[in-house]
Amino acid sequence: MLRFIGIRWRLAGALFLTTCAIILALGFYLLEWAEGYYTSAITQILERESRAAGDIIRNLPSEDVPKLIKRIGHDLGHRITVIDSYGTVLADSAHDFRTMPNHADREEFKEALLNGYGKAVHHSSTIGTDMLYVATRHNVGDKTFIVRAAEPLSGLNEVRNEIKKKFLAAAIAAFFVSAIISIKLASSITNPIEGVIYAANKLAEGDLSARAPETERSIREISLLSRIFNDMAERLQNTISEINKQKSRMHAIFDSTDDGILMINTDNVVVMANKTAGFMFGVEADSLIGKTVIEGTLSHDLSKLVERVILLETPGTLEISFTSPVERTVDAYVTPIVSPEDFTGVLAVLHDTTAAKRLDDIRRDFAANVSHELKTPTASIKAMAETILIRRSGDEKIVEDFTRKIVEEADRMARLVEDLLSLAEIESQQRQLNLETFALSEPIIEVISKLREDAAAKNVELVANIQDGLVIKSDRDAITQILVNLVDNAIKYNKEGGRVEVSAKAEDQQIVIKVADSGIGIPKEDLPRVFERFYRVDKARSRQSGGTGLGLSIVKHLAEMLGGTITADSRLGEWSEFTINLPVEKLD
Repeated sequence: MLRFIGIRWRLAGALFLTTCAIILALGFYLLEWAEGYYTSAITQILERESRAAGDIIRNLPSEDVPKLIKRIGHDLGHRITVIDSYGTVLADSAHDFRTMPNHADREEFKEALLNGYGKAVHHSSTIGTDMLYVATRHNVGDKTFIVRAAEPLSGLNEVRNEIKKKFLAAAIAAFFVSAIISIKLASSITNPIEGVIYAANKLAEGDLSARAPETERSIREISLLSRIFNDMAERLQNTISEINKQKSRMHAIFDSTDDGILMINTDNVVVMANKTAGFMFGVEADSLIGKTVIEGTLSHDLSKLVERVILLETPGTLEISFTSPVERTVDAYVTPIVSPEDFTGVLAVLHDTTAAKRLDDIRRDFAANVSHELKTPTASIKAMAETILIRRSGDEKIVEDFTRKIVEEADRMARLVEDLLSLAEIESQQRQLNLETFALSEPIIEVISKLREDAAAKNVELVANIQDGLVIKSDRDAITQILVNLVDNAIKYNKEGGRVEVSAKAEDQQIVIKVADSGIGIPKEDLPRVFERFYRVDKARSRQSGGTGLGLSIVKHLAEMLGGTITADSRLGEWSEFTINLPVEKLD
């Protein structure tokens, strides 16, 4: 009996000490590796930032360098210092460089000056931690300067402490397991246990039919263990089989729905995603799994909604807009998944409302704009007509003025209706192109002649600059309509004594037509929207000039119908220029 106990404990002690030594060695190796990896990664980042900063400032005037270095340091989140070859600080992102001492004795400075690259670690008494400095040499002509980037190594201490905590917990658990295994191995009952272990391994590999051997000659506890294991394996096999069936049914439902579905655990990590969800975010559904919501979807709004539902364990809804891979709007509904035992995560259902919202916005904007555009002249006509009725025997001049204004407002309504019909005809592709070959100078001169009187009324000079012999095959009426709208706008929004130039030339297999004016210009923020229906930069001035707000939208659609494009450029208060690029020959 004593002999048996002595061997068991000797074996247990030997295995236990060996395991302890391996775990300790592994822990020290892991700690050293993590420190080296962290320092190497930070060093590479600082080197890239140092070289990039040097390349940016190499050709700048010296007086501009300090300000730019402060901005670079702020953007990068690292301290950046510029030092000349004598150690004098020229700029620093964190301190006033004029009060800083000479750095010629700094290790990283000397190494970088000699070899082109240097690094060193100094302790900072200001923030109470070690700082990693990486310096690179830059040459501009016969001048040399050093750019140094710095990063506190407090993060390394945090990593080191975290590894120590994790290692200590893991080591305690490992020591405990090692002691148990040592005792069992020394008890000379390994054979039946190995049978259980073998069956367990087969089960872990996916062989659900694996079972542990059972024999009456085994020790009662081992025999009981085998039976329990086999019962567990049987239940596990049945459970996994049922889970696989349910999983197949669930995947079939997931992949057949038009809504995007994400299952997210309490760590905000996606554990399941259907094909529609992947399509919405422009990725494969499988690539979302294992990532946090923000990493997988790049949507801060969705991530915050999920975090709120996880925190409060109550459902939440939100309309979310994406711009990548395409502009899309979805209604997100996120609800907690609560099992009988615990809260396990959330389910996010994403319903794509892009098309419906776009149609609703178009319908609402169109109705609002049309009603507004018609309401103003209608109200004016009604008010002036009522005034005429009231003052029928009054001043004839007033009656005549009101009558003239009624005609003007009616003309404005007629122009609006005409533009609406024209735009609808173009958008519905009901307008047929009448292709013919003609000299481009003809419609340009025709439009200038037609609008010369309007230009003269504002003392605006109209000029044509057309390449000789420029011929195009296109729809003449469409080009004329484009030019009338653009030149008319250029006159209306010009300055007294201004200038409008219409130019045309062949360039890179295209016909380029430009309408430029010296007028009031367009604010930069309004340029992307000038071709929208009813969009006006100066709404009051546009209505006073008789504009309907549809002219540039018609121009854009006509240019695209002719196979071309139109762009706008401007400088507020100085000039505007619209450029139409048309193919040399528009084919049927």
